[in-house]
Amino acid sequence: MNWPYLPFAPNGNNGVYDGITFDIAAQIGALFKTNGPTSPAHAFLVKRVFEAGFSQDGSFAFTQADVFHVLERMSGGGPIYDGYSPGGTGGPSNINFGLTPAGSLPLSDPRQICNPAMSR
Repeated sequence: MNWPYLPFAPNGNNGVYDGITFDIAAQIGALFKTNGPTSPAHAFLVKRVFEAGFSQDGSFAFTQADVFHVLERMSGGGPIYDGYSPGGTGGPSNINFGLTPAGSLPLSDPRQICNPAMSR
């Protein structure tokens, strides 16, 4: 995988590369869920796949659950992840990675509540 991270780019984060974060997370989850010959867990019986994270990764897991859970699906339409465990986070990540004037969500915004079942 070639995923250059350019933290010292002239304008901070680089959206071209950072924007694939959630696609990569979905593809990795699908790799484990399908459990084909190329899966690192192929020798094991995979029943459920969960995404977890703490701190910045907790925000990414929160965002994956809240936004991308309904968008990124298995080929049959089912969910990629069976559950999420975001920890040490104050809410979702800024999916624009700070590249737009939208900025972060205020704490009072209802999207600060992680509830993928409500997003269906």
